[in-house]
Amino acid sequence: MDFQEPPSAFFSNAEIIDHHKRRKEMEAPPFQSCSPSLFISSILSDMAPQIKQQRDQIDRFLHNHCEQLRRALVESQRRHHVALLGSAESLTTRRLREKEAELDRAVRRGAELEDRITNLKSELMTWQSKALSYQSTAASLHARLQQATAAQAQQAGPSDEPVANPAEDAESAYIDPDRIEPVSPARLCKVCRARTVSVVLLPCRHLCLCEFCDVAAGCDGACPICHCVSTGCVQVFFA
Repeated sequence: MDFQEPPSAFFSNAEIIDHHKRRKEMEAPPFQSCSPSLFISSILSDMAPQIKQQRDQIDRFLHNHCEQLRRALVESQRRHHVALLGSAESLTTRRLREKEAELDRAVRRGAELEDRITNLKSELMTWQSKALSYQSTAASLHARLQQATAAQAQQAGPSDEPVANPAEDAESAYIDPDRIEPVSPARLCKVCRARTVSVVLLPCRHLCLCEFCDVAAGCDGACPICHCVSTGCVQVFFA
């Protein structure tokens, strides 16, 4: 609507100023005539869709960022667990190998000890058999010595001579090797053929050497009768 300016002759100055003010208010844009609260409300209503869109974008960004962080955290935990499992597996494998090596050493040591025990048992049985053999040999020699003594006593017959003391009997039982007496050829040494036999060789039990030939042979030579290797000797004293 256009207002024509009235002639100034019919109005006062105050009326003219008021008229111009109303005219400016009517010609001004509509938002200038509104109050500030209405202006802000209109602006907010116009920007509400944009604000909602930006808010949705921010929410989606935060959601995506949180999801990425969660996935990164899960992946980091998985890698950490895999590393821990690998370390534990390697440590367990090393410990198992060490225990297996210790077990193998213990088994080998046990086998060696068992072999040693078996060898010791066999040696013990061998020595026991040798001891029994030596005991039987000594018993046989003792019996033969008693028989020879009894036979010699029977051949000598009763004597009217006084009984000598044990010391004199021991001295008289000793045979001087340097004194050659006429004896039976069966009782001569089979090596020197000069002295009386006084040594029994083992294990063949042949009474075939004198004391000097036995010392020269060292009780480890061969028997002059059966040529068996001697493992020991026993000296015999005839009464």
